[in-house]
Amino acid sequence: MTRTRLDRAGPIDWEQVLSRVVLVDDARRRATVSARRAQEFLRLAPDELDRLTAAGLPGANVGGELRYDFRDLYNVGLYAGFGTSQAEQALQVMMRFASRPVEQLLTPRRWTVQIRGECAACRDGGAPEGTWQVQQPDPFPGGGRLLSWQVRPGLARPAPSAGATSPAGHLAREPRPPDLLVEGVVETIGVRRQIRSSRILAEIERFSALNLRWHLLTEEQWPDIERFHRLGVTDCVMASLYLAERMTRLGIEAQTRCGWMTGIVNVSHGWLEVRDEDGAIKTVDLILPQLAGLLAPGSGAYRQLASGSLINRVIRADCPADQPLVTHRHGAGPVDVDLLTEVRPVLDRREQS
Repeated sequence: MTRTRLDRAGPIDWEQVLSRVVLVDDARRRATVSARRAQEFLRLAPDELDRLTAAGLPGANVGGELRYDFRDLYNVGLYAGFGTSQAEQALQVMMRFASRPVEQLLTPRRWTVQIRGECAACRDGGAPEGTWQVQQPDPFPGGGRLLSWQVRPGLARPAPSAGATSPAGHLAREPRPPDLLVEGVVETIGVRRQIRSSRILAEIERFSALNLRWHLLTEEQWPDIERFHRLGVTDCVMASLYLAERMTRLGIEAQTRCGWMTGIVNVSHGWLEVRDEDGAIKTVDLILPQLAGLLAPGSGAYRQLASGSLINRVIRADCPADQPLVTHRHGAGPVDVDLLTEVRPVLDRREQS
């Protein structure tokens, strides 16, 4: 996957930018982002956003104000190639690990995990208190340990006192507790492995030859794998589902997995696990290496390591890639909630000094 960096000193050819982006179709568009927020996210002047809209970026009039779909803004920001949009900067932070020596991706690392969930219906009393389901970290055998994990739903517990800290060491930042608070400590360990099966390697090569571009996609788009692949785009979940089906047809044991990216806020990740001809379960992750090639200079060693190996920058959960890590329900169906997931490193004394 390649990305052309545009020169912001001259006029921007927004039609060229939009030609690289698969926009959300009308039936699934969620126009929730204001024009002002869109300008901030893309780092654009108001007149430049007007030109982008005129070139074809869809917007909807909501209450007399033009609003945009966040997914469109994210993908436009990435493929405009300015290096200044919030989409690019967030992914660059996430992928910094890929430029480091691979030995740093194999050593044991400890992380605090904190998940805070808010449900407006629970808070307002407009619905009976809902139930929460949280997937637990499930480190790969030999790839780490779950050291602690506490799930505390509901508002029954007292509010923390000012300046109090949580068991994971985070400062309690508000007097009223969230509707869901999850805190844990996980140790991750990288494991160097190489895929041996020629059939698995052939499927990986076949997928890579599709030359798909990564896009920010969401749950409602994942079932349309064939359509999005025809349009030339995929994401980690869609790629994992596609490869799992291909591997299963060949009689190869395969299942998708998901988990949390470390060192960043609110980023989950999906990949594939396959049983190789030597009997070992190995990872197939084609999206992180692709993003590394796009955003992390000097990441060649990581990209070579990635096929088959575990790295210590992903926390694995016992959950398929297309299932949510946190679910909240009122009655039979899940409801939308506000989630804040933070995975931060536990620094040893040498790193703190």
